[in-house]
Amino acid sequence: MILARTLRRTFLLRGSLPGDCLAFLHADPCLPTSTERTEVIDIELRSDGLLSMRCSWGRQATGSARALARALDDSIYRLAVSDEGPAATMNGSILRIGEVRCLLVTEFDGDLSDLAVALIRRGAAFEGIARVFLRVGGVVAHPAKPRLKHFRLATAGLSHAYGELPTLHLDADLSPNAAFCAIDPRMAGVEWSVMEAPVGIVLFVERNEGGRSAITKLRSETAFAQLLRNTRHPQRPDVRGLIGLRTMSEDARAFRLTMGDPISAAALITTRIFHMRVDEPGSVRQESPL
Repeated sequence: MILARTLRRTFLLRGSLPGDCLAFLHADPCLPTSTERTEVIDIELRSDGLLSMRCSWGRQATGSARALARALDDSIYRLAVSDEGPAATMNGSILRIGEVRCLLVTEFDGDLSDLAVALIRRGAAFEGIARVFLRVGGVVAHPAKPRLKHFRLATAGLSHAYGELPTLHLDADLSPNAAFCAIDPRMAGVEWSVMEAPVGIVLFVERNEGGRSAITKLRSETAFAQLLRNTRHPQRPDVRGLIGLRTMSEDARAFRLTMGDPISAAALITTRIFHMRVDEPGSVRQESPL
């Protein structure tokens, strides 16, 4: 089976693992180009009840199923970032709402999963989350599923009855609230595919827990400054990355999204998305009616 994919690698699992820990990591979207390398992960059950893991890229570990899943998750993410070399990155998510490709960027701790899931439930096509890479041809997202703490499911519009969702516990506490749930974007009935292309809209997301969701238009200079603040550059910044950021801030429409809650914010975005594509001099601020 395919365990997971990054933009340049496919990971194949051999062996068996009790529970759904590795299912939590499973991600196999359609990618813009064929992956360059296939990695093999061998899992064996030891006589003492622990599992041993051997990876083709040299990683080895022994432990419980949950411990190995956490170690493998970390390794795959690190490989995904290192494979991109000099590419600048930012914390965010990419979704397509109708024909509009949107980049969601955040400064707060968290990965926008609740807003991404709320948008998926309203028909948005999801590409990826957690790390967005800036390339010459545009931006492309790390192909990982949105992940939510169990107690955050309702905030994104999902029922707590989603007990079949693949989960991963990050500590010894086995209560549902300690578990992260992986949300397959294909639950909305659309194909999961990743693109490398420009974006039409950039949304800088700020939390406003308990308040109203609102969208405020930003000037290109402000958007460029925001992108710079949210971008991580390698040790030797590539000037093409800076040019790409400037181009994005000039070509895409930029907005600040103050998110009161994910459901109202998703409703506001999908309602306003086509109006946000064009200049509206008299409409600088739009607020959610909720």
